[in-house]
Amino acid sequence: MKDEKDLEKMKIQEAFFKMLGSKAAVRILQYLGTEEKDNYDKTHHGSSPPTNLVQEIMRDLDSDYQRFK
Repeated sequence: MKDEKDLEKMKIQEAFFKMLGSKAAVRILQYLGTEEKDNYDKTHHGSSPPTNLVQEIMRDLDSDYQRFK
């Protein structure tokens, strides 16, 4: 479990990226704060995140790029 300071910092960052409208950044931060990540790290020893998450982030990045360009 992350300590409260880290959790608070991530919530502030998430709110900031939501204001900016970056879907990808929000999704990454949400993943970093989840139990799913903790479980994944324990079973995969810190290797790459799940493929479907990476695909979702790539779609979000593309969407962000189209909006901001």
